[in-house]
Amino acid sequence: MSRLRDGGIYSDDTVVNTTGAAGYAARLTILTGNLAAARTIGTGTDISGAATLAGFAAASAGWLSQQRKDVAADAEYQATLLSRATDALSNVAGVNGDDETALTLQLERSYTASAKILTVVDDLLKTLMDAVR
Repeated sequence: MSRLRDGGIYSDDTVVNTTGAAGYAARLTILTGNLAAARTIGTGTDISGAATLAGFAAASAGWLSQQRKDVAADAEYQATLLSRATDALSNVAGVNGDDETALTLQLERSYTASAKILTVVDDLLKTLMDAVR
């Protein structure tokens, strides 16, 4: 803590409180002022312009929140795309239960109709044979 108050964190050459006074607050006041000073934001970020440390932190939080929102939307889109592709593949190469059930019912009705036609034809032939005899 004394190194923060007095300076000299990296070396003794940068000590500001050369007297070693315990009540030396000038350095802390300078550091506090430096935190509140506007600075130009570096070029390695998507946040540009000048801002204080608190402003940069707020802008960074907003930027991160926007990035998270964009990634979440992209992930949702990718999940929907995967679901649609899976359904399309299942319809082309796989077995669709609804379609198979409908086809089975259609075949069953066709069989029933064919059986009735055969019964009617059989009855007609019997009647014809009885008439000829």
